[in-house]
Amino acid sequence: MPAFTPVPTVSIEFRRDIVDISTRGHHIADPKWSTEDTHGHVHRFVGEALSTLEWVVSGTHWCDTCSDDHEEGEWHCRICGDRIEPHYNFTGPYHEQIPELATTVLWLDQEPYPITMDDAASLRKLEGDALVEAAKRLATMRGTVTRPTQLGEGTQFHHSTNLDKAQLAPPRL
Repeated sequence: MPAFTPVPTVSIEFRRDIVDISTRGHHIADPKWSTEDTHGHVHRFVGEALSTLEWVVSGTHWCDTCSDDHEEGEWHCRICGDRIEPHYNFTGPYHEQIPELATTVLWLDQEPYPITMDDAASLRKLEGDALVEAAKRLATMRGTVTRPTQLGEGTQFHHSTNLDKAQLAPPRL
């Protein structure tokens, strides 16, 4: 009876990390705002600047949110010194998730090997022994990834357990 030789398992994994971009929002100059102080001096934003006003610092405070000191103060007319409160618009919070670069990993007998999309495309054309031999050559050339978790946390991916050509299409994100 001939000896049983296990067939190496070959699969390809397409990964695409998602980057979270979030802000709490911020204040921007209100381009429509304009005011006149008690001495008749007109104040308005020119772009983001308040050229007719100066910021007078009255102290500082510690911010637990960003772990930094912030100035406290108020705006005063450069000519007469009247206190002015410019108007700002709040942009509100912003949240978006964007895809990072795609990573392609060849799995050969449960060991991960980084490969290019071109490598994956060339493997798609092969079957049987030719596929296994090509996968072994690529694995030897590419070197292993020490552990799959190094490929990115929170990764969304498509994992093919066999090399059915329909399953090897890169994921649509």
